[in-house]
Amino acid sequence: MNTQKTSHPFALGLLMNEDLYHFSGDEINVRTISEDQQILAPVEVKEPRRDKEAEQLPEVKQASEAAPEPNYFEYLGENNKYTLILVNEPAYDVLGPKEMETLLNILKGKKQDLNDVALLNIRKYPTATFPVLKEFFACNSIIFFGINPSQLKIDGVQANQISVYGNTRILATYSITEMLNSVEKKRAFWDEMKKL
Repeated sequence: MNTQKTSHPFALGLLMNEDLYHFSGDEINVRTISEDQQILAPVEVKEPRRDKEAEQLPEVKQASEAAPEPNYFEYLGENNKYTLILVNEPAYDVLGPKEMETLLNILKGKKQDLNDVALLNIRKYPTATFPVLKEFFACNSIIFFGINPSQLKIDGVQANQISVYGNTRILATYSITEMLNSVEKKRAFWDEMKKL
């Protein structure tokens, strides 16, 4: 936490709207600054710099510098089977109602429920990486619904084929929305999902 950098009554009046106390020896001075009081102080006006240094724009930070990797994730489920399910949903916190119903039916087909997995909308965490997710969720399987694993710098994963990366089984497949509209896509996914 930063320490107080000013003791000017005007600045303090903007920052605090309660009684101010000043202690000096045995004497106590009380001063109340109310909203209807104004304390004016001289303001120093500086001329803008016109040299080359002033005209240069600050450098734009790279995405990795601007936003650090998250160290906490909001997700659904209890992760009892250490399976992380990643979705990329722009319109909902996690999934839309139809997609959620489909996912619950998929889990039911594996004799599981939402408590067995951790369901995360990766759109909220664009700087997340595989090592951070692996450490946070302690997962032994990750299912990517409609997300290219290379987004998390995971290479060598083919769609609808279980791969192993960093001692973690990876299944990258279509988005749940795509599977709702295609029996072939559902079948291609389910053939691999049964093995996971």
